[in-house]
Amino acid sequence: MTNKFFDELKRRNVLRVLAAYLALGWMVMQIAETLTDAMSLPEWTMRLLLVIGALGLPFVVFFSWAFEITPEGIKREEEVDRSQSITNITAKKLNVVIIALLVLTLGHSIYRSNQTTMVAPTETSVVESKSSEPERAATTISEATSIAVLPFANLSSDPEQEYFSDGITEELLNLLAKTPNLKVAARTSSFQFKNKNINIQDIARQLGVTTVLEGSIRKSGNKIRITAQLIKADDGFHLWSDTYDEELNDIFEVQDRISAAIVASLKESLGIELQVAKVEQKIIDPLAHDFYLKGLQGVNIKSFDSLKMAQDYFQRAINIEPNHTQFKLALAEAIILRQTIGDREEYDLEQQAVSILENILEEQPDNADALYLMALVTRWMPNKIEYSMAQFEKAYSLAPDHPLIIEYVAFFSFNRFRQLSLDKAELTTIFNRLVAKDPLNANLYYGWGIINTNYFMDYETTAKMYRRAIELNPLDSNYEFFLSGYYANTQADLVSAIPLLQSVTTSDLTDPDGPIYLARTYQSLGDFNTAQEWVDNALAREPNSGQAKLVRCTILYDLGQSKQALEEIQAALDDDKVFHRRFSRPNLASLGVFILLKDKQVARAKSFLFTYYPDLEAVKDAPPPTSIAEIGFPLAPLVAIERAAGEENLYKQLAMRMGLMTEELMQGVKPKLDYIDYLILARTGTGRKTDEQVIEYLENAIKSGYLGNWRFDMLMRPEFMHLHDHPRFKNLITEIEEKVARQRQYL
Repeated sequence: MTNKFFDELKRRNVLRVLAAYLALGWMVMQIAETLTDAMSLPEWTMRLLLVIGALGLPFVVFFSWAFEITPEGIKREEEVDRSQSITNITAKKLNVVIIALLVLTLGHSIYRSNQTTMVAPTETSVVESKSSEPERAATTISEATSIAVLPFANLSSDPEQEYFSDGITEELLNLLAKTPNLKVAARTSSFQFKNKNINIQDIARQLGVTTVLEGSIRKSGNKIRITAQLIKADDGFHLWSDTYDEELNDIFEVQDRISAAIVASLKESLGIELQVAKVEQKIIDPLAHDFYLKGLQGVNIKSFDSLKMAQDYFQRAINIEPNHTQFKLALAEAIILRQTIGDREEYDLEQQAVSILENILEEQPDNADALYLMALVTRWMPNKIEYSMAQFEKAYSLAPDHPLIIEYVAFFSFNRFRQLSLDKAELTTIFNRLVAKDPLNANLYYGWGIINTNYFMDYETTAKMYRRAIELNPLDSNYEFFLSGYYANTQADLVSAIPLLQSVTTSDLTDPDGPIYLARTYQSLGDFNTAQEWVDNALAREPNSGQAKLVRCTILYDLGQSKQALEEIQAALDDDKVFHRRFSRPNLASLGVFILLKDKQVARAKSFLFTYYPDLEAVKDAPPPTSIAEIGFPLAPLVAIERAAGEENLYKQLAMRMGLMTEELMQGVKPKLDYIDYLILARTGTGRKTDEQVIEYLENAIKSGYLGNWRFDMLMRPEFMHLHDHPRFKNLITEIEEKVARQRQYL
């Protein structure tokens, strides 16, 4: 009975059909796995195909038993005349199909196996140790020891959980970066590919890595599922993949396990010997960790509102975990970023960041992150410049490849009176090294553009760097803002600055900088009504902006409303809620003195100035301060006051003191001068230099490409009032007005 049944199975080709079906299924699975890698399909795709194939198996057996292929087509088996059956011919065809499928599938499997285990011989790489001296790895390390961690996809039902998947990705990246001899593409470059449909090979080529880690995160309540897969970039094949279903409390353990699995996979698949990073983890409250991840999202957006939100979230995390160093570093960074983009420049806010960092450095004096941040936050604080430089030098000795190097040097370069020990060649080497590690970091190009403006006066490179930064991250309005300054202040091109500033204005509706500088630009072009509209827009965004109030008062003066301008100046200087940046406080005081002197109110002008700078007169006997911004600049209006009062000896004495301060502080800082330097020399030269020399400084500022705020700097400074009737000065103003009149035609 059994033999007859088996013979019938063979006669009806059931076994051959079954074999062909299994061979076809094997080949389909092989092809599907390749396509899943190449097309970044979900990891459950293979399981779905397997289930579909298994469900189809009984149907294949049933139909091959119940039906038969005949010359007339498919018929039920009992309807076929046995003498007319062609099952033997069908059997031969099935044999050919089975053999062909097996050959193709085996060939594909062998090819994949060879590709996965192959290790290309490459050059030995050098890695940086914690010290500034490079050391070579003990074993030969190939270029394959490089990895990019792409942003893990957020598969949670709530799109707002994306902060969580981004944060976990960033933490995993930082953990892998601690693995000795493993080159990890920086976060800023890896996250450039978020939500972009670019194949793995192109991503790896742009980042200069040979392996890529990608995955997904699904969060539901206190449960998380993390799926991760390590891909070999040159062929797209998976080296390793796994899924982790865990409690949220175990998130750090999961990160450790993923990191260890990647290291093990690189060893098993590519023969690369690496050591798992030893990072001491402590149990962290999940809510505090969640607040921290939400804060990171705000820092990465980097807008006025997002940074306020980030500061709040980091503080809430610290309230739960008061001793967590990373949370405290993040809070300090958020405060510094608010200061950097111009949201706030308040002593209390700066002091909060300083206190946080002092607390960290007391316990960890060699924490390079804290040292760099301390250098940044103290760079403009009164009498802190030497301290800031010392913090930077120590941080640089500990971490010579830190991404904050370029940022610090860039913003330090705005200081006209101090110079870091790094020369151009060394800075260029640092920049190239950082770009090699983080090629898509827009901030590096942005910082390098600032350095080329302020230190090297290489404006062609400046423009290229700003444009590259905009190309990489068009959402960061700082890059367009600085490019507009390049046009207005180094190319004498106000018209080209306008569309950039308009873009800045629309990119962040809470940031007053765009409208402020649009107002200045239109004022410089002589369009005072449009300028007033824009400055009112700025004040609607931030009513307490001292800089916006300053620009408004200069426009009021240009519109012939000097009395109202003076009233608003006094109100701004008296209001403690007004916050000042970019020297808006001394400039408001200077403008007030100018208006009063124009009205022949010399005594009132002096009383007005001393109201806001009561210790000013003592400066003539004091040693040179570290910055003349808050002391030396108000001294220039005092020189103008004493000149107007006929106190020749006194104003010359003050002018001599002011000029010595400037020259002593600027000496040897830069190889050549730019427009800001010439304006400073002109302001501090009045009463000490001849009128011809002062006017020459102003002429050189214009020749340097400056037009950005020329009306205020040349027509509303009290120290230049005595020059207004000088023929050479009048010729300079006529030349500028003709230049801007030509530009107005293109508006």
